[in-house]
Amino acid sequence: MRILKTALVAAILAFSGVNARADDCPDGTITFNFDQVEVKMAFAIFADHAGLTPNIDPSIADKGRIVFRCMQWQTAARELAARYKLNMRVENRTLYVSKK
Repeated sequence: MRILKTALVAAILAFSGVNARADDCPDGTITFNFDQVEVKMAFAIFADHAGLTPNIDPSIADKGRIVFRCMQWQTAARELAARYKLNMRVENRTLYVSKK
């Protein structure tokens, strides 16, 4: 099931023309450079990267430019949650994201 989710995320990103790269970043960091991506998709990528199960409120409809360079995924995810006024927590290998 995880492989199917990962393939789905990759297909959506390819179709959308966005990218996530970690070329010259230290191990354990991630780089996002997305022009117009749904915020919930960004959190799904964070969850996949961390090996977590995403539990993201489907009513989150925000979309925008998301750029993080060589950051720990947890730091980037917290910044993204703060930017869009969302609650985020990791519990029992699940990434929970909801509206405040």
